[in-house]
Amino acid sequence: MLTARERIERQKANPALLRLHRALSRLKSTVTMMNTGAHPDDEQSGLLAYLRLGLGMRVIVACSTRGEGGQNSLGPERLGALGMLRTREMEEAARALDADVVWLGHGPDDPVHDFGFSKDGDGTFDRWGEERIVERLVRAYRSERPDIVVPTFLDVPGQHGHHRAMTRAAEAAIRLAADPNAFPEHFAEGSRPGRSPNIICRHGRVAATPMTTRFRRRIRPWWWKRWSASRRPVPNMTASASGRATTTPHRVWGTGAKPPGRAGRCIC
Repeated sequence: MLTARERIERQKANPALLRLHRALSRLKSTVTMMNTGAHPDDEQSGLLAYLRLGLGMRVIVACSTRGEGGQNSLGPERLGALGMLRTREMEEAARALDADVVWLGHGPDDPVHDFGFSKDGDGTFDRWGEERIVERLVRAYRSERPDIVVPTFLDVPGQHGHHRAMTRAAEAAIRLAADPNAFPEHFAEGSRPGRSPNIICRHGRVAATPMTTRFRRRIRPWWWKRWSASRRPVPNMTASASGRATTTPHRVWGTGAKPPGRAGRCIC
């Protein structure tokens, strides 16, 4: 429960004029976009901010774990306590973005949890249960009804197994969300099968549909700005052997290749 001071501070950080602006900005778009990831901080905050605050879309973050298996260099918290901190951090970040959060995992006692580094998606599914995580994503699609689903990561060798599993589950759940024979227990809870989301980023490419074409055109200004920034040298977060910060090029997209064009790389 918030103290009186915390409640006042939250009200000052979210004044009535800002709440009105955000409510009215939602009228600019009827599109709902869902960004899927495996851990708190996997979300694409820059993209979400642009889509929500710039274009007026409703944005949702679907996260499979609470991040309890991560490392903590700032305090003594580990496992469940660390998961609580990272959960709170993500929810506060989502509040700043005016985004919604859907949690698919519920802590270390839940099979879907952050058990540490995994080398591949199959190993992650062995711990999580592939059907379990797909069912939870289908439930999220049916309840939130996103038009666009964007996984943060690709299912490629060398990627964290949690990320690979989450991307594969997001793709599998899209096919099942509109199937009335898939997970019928959802309908007793008030959910209903709907059309599948119109876009999913797959294997580094965006499917060429009218929806994806419009979506890419709308995000292109943000995309090019991020790519241009990635070409400028910025101080590295790690210190050199001499104890001074080194200056190295930072690649937002990770490849250092030319910026994506009409049939370019996926945004995830």
